[in-house]
Amino acid sequence: MQNHGWRPHLASFSKGPPNCYLCGMTEIKTPLQTILDDYKLTNHDLVAAALAEGKQLSHKTVQKARTGSRGIGRSLQFRVVDALNAAANPEKPWKREDVFPEEPKTPKGV
Repeated sequence: MQNHGWRPHLASFSKGPPNCYLCGMTEIKTPLQTILDDYKLTNHDLVAAALAEGKQLSHKTVQKARTGSRGIGRSLQFRVVDALNAAANPEKPWKREDVFPEEPKTPKGV
């Protein structure tokens, strides 16, 4: 099975669950999804951890970040990572770059 990165080229959402039109994969795990599964955390756990720190974070934002189907802004990425570090309490705190890797930018005109 081919690996097209954690955010594949997705087909239309109107035809059912998203899948990669290159290889047919239907489930792509983002780094955030992998971390949340490993620590058995839910979206609500992150929202509650953010609220305990006095920051606003919605379930909708966490879901967007979790699936990777729609990008979220840099400031929201920092909020999600702060809430993740507060909820999971890892030995080594995660950085934004670990949870939200940058996609390579395509040069203009290509």
